Amino acid sequence: MLSKMDIVLMNVPLPDFDCMSELNNTDPGFLLKIHNCSKTGNKSSIRLSQNGICGAHSPYEQGACKVSESSYKFIYSNKTSSCVSCDAPGPTTPVPTTSVTTPVPTTPVPTTSVTTTPVPTTPVPTTSVTTTPVPTTSVTTTPVPTTPVPTTSVTMTPVPTTPVPTTSVTTTPVTTTPVAITVTPPEGNNGTGISPENAASIMKNLSCLLEEMGNYSTATVTIGHIKGGITKLPPKASDTNIGFTASGDVIIHENIDDSVTSFSRLVKIPSEASAMALKRNSSFAGVLLFPGMHQDDPNSFFLNNELLGIEMGTEISNLSQTIDIHYRSVDKNGSIASCQSWDGKGKSMIWITDGCQTKETNNSITCQCSHLTFFAVLLSPPPVNISASDFTSLTYITSIGCGLSMFFLMVALFMHFLIRKGKASQATKILMNLFAAMFTLNLSFLVNESIAELGNFGACMAMAAVMHYTMLATCTWFFIEALHLYFNLWKPPNGKHYMAKICAAGWVIPAVVVIPLLATRQYDYLVIYTDDGNSAKMCWISDAVVHQGVNVGYYAVVFIFTFVVFIITVRQIVLLKPTAGKSQHNSSTKTNSFSIFGLFVLLGITWAFAFFSHGPLLIASYYLFTILNSFQGFFLFIYYVNSSKNRSPTGSISSTATSDTVTSPQ
Repeated sequence: MLSKMDIVLMNVPLPDFDCMSELNNTDPGFLLKIHNCSKTGNKSSIRLSQNGICGAHSPYEQGACKVSESSYKFIYSNKTSSCVSCDAPGPTTPVPTTSVTTPVPTTPVPTTSVTTTPVPTTPVPTTSVTTTPVPTTSVTTTPVPTTPVPTTSVTMTPVPTTPVPTTSVTTTPVTTTPVAITVTPPEGNNGTGISPENAASIMKNLSCLLEEMGNYSTATVTIGHIKGGITKLPPKASDTNIGFTASGDVIIHENIDDSVTSFSRLVKIPSEASAMALKRNSSFAGVLLFPGMHQDDPNSFFLNNELLGIEMGTEISNLSQTIDIHYRSVDKNGSIASCQSWDGKGKSMIWITDGCQTKETNNSITCQCSHLTFFAVLLSPPPVNISASDFTSLTYITSIGCGLSMFFLMVALFMHFLIRKGKASQATKILMNLFAAMFTLNLSFLVNESIAELGNFGACMAMAAVMHYTMLATCTWFFIEALHLYFNLWKPPNGKHYMAKICAAGWVIPAVVVIPLLATRQYDYLVIYTDDGNSAKMCWISDAVVHQGVNVGYYAVVFIFTFVVFIITVRQIVLLKPTAGKSQHNSSTKTNSFSIFGLFVLLGITWAFAFFSHGPLLIASYYLFTILNSFQGFFLFIYYVNSSKNRSPTGSISSTATSDTVTSPQ
């Protein structure tokens, strides 16, 4: 029997009824949709409250209402149902109104700690908010049926919103405060250190909470120690922000500025993801924070020992507008941070970096991901790239060498363009192009760290692309120097537009490599760690595989060709016979030695020391590579000045002293 009650708490499940919740097959729970129970064939009468399914126009029948006090009686007999009123007809007390019908819904409050909730004649919300009454006249108030909400040990704290359109009457505005939903955590688990399977199950069933929200658009969710928020997507897709404060509060809002620092974690779901979800018949976005999680790999651990789950009821991937997860006031304690994701499948969590980028600024970390799943920031001990003392020494050598090289390269370019441009040979013009590429390479290298420290990702990407382009251009001009020398050894080039073709190859080929890398966002911050816990940041290719494949592979091709030409040229020099006399022999030896060293630097063979930067030769190769290549511009200037003394009979500058020597073998 239902006697003026909105909710009935069942002590045991009743198999005779088909209206029990699926979640309460084994535990006591609420009886749902009481009027549907008649489908089972139960012939007993079921009394309903005044807000039941019978409505306000059921006929009065005194004989049917003898058992107990009730407003209506629902009778099922011979597969037919009928409602009778248990209230004797009487006069209706008129209430003044302005021709406005005011339906006042009664919102049931399911709870496990309350047995019954009486429904008063004038509904009053269970919170401290007072509903403003609206005067009415000559209008019968239509009762609204009470619809119990299925739940499994869920406590809802509704915030009443009863705006009533009237004339010349002030109405209560609709509140945007989210409803609070509390769900019992999985059996034997308080929400801390939850298993991966349970975490995945909770996220998959997040849509079940939409029924608990009722007419509310947002809700905060508590499952033991797990906290989060869920929001219904508006018809017009917009950005969604769900923030977590340091005290554990959850705030849901469409617009939260990045400058707001009250959030320790902030999830920003772009409108593109909302539009994709709405298109696939999904209607919500939910974020849960799982504390007390631990990584299986002993070499890494989760930031704050937690992970975030994001669910929208459908598969969301390949977003052009990334889902941004901001972590503020992060203390990494010298560890390396990496944003990674887990697809929620399997008993063990396999974390990958695919589809996520890690951005670090001051004491904050931002994960930019193009898909939905579980996310976490994994912290791992930094690899010791080099000792602090070696790093300091190499930094000084690089700064001095690059600065000195830039000065002399600039002097050489000045001499060429203002003094000797009209007299330059093809070899000299090629050399000037190499000087220009090397000058910009040294300049971009020296300012790289300063740009990285600015924290502007766009500027860092541009800086990395410029330095990469100038490095590849320098390697390309090494190759062209060797090619031109090879032509001079066997057959001097006399083709039409030879220099135009050479210059096009020297400056266009590097761009063909850099542009795709820039388009695919391969340029990022690169951090170099020392053994004392310090680090240096620069803008470069962050992916080691891409770096090895592009840079090492590119130079390997250049090195093979230039080294072959170097061996052929050195052989020609060694086979030359001294003309006469000991003094001339000594002079020839000095000239040949200088020519061989000049070739070694001119063809960029000094860069090959990078191939030996492994194992016991690591530190030694660092010093040799740094000294020879940072001072390479200075060495080439001396080589250029010395070779300028050797002029052809027409007065043009010879390509090199070596080319003059080897092109006339005895």
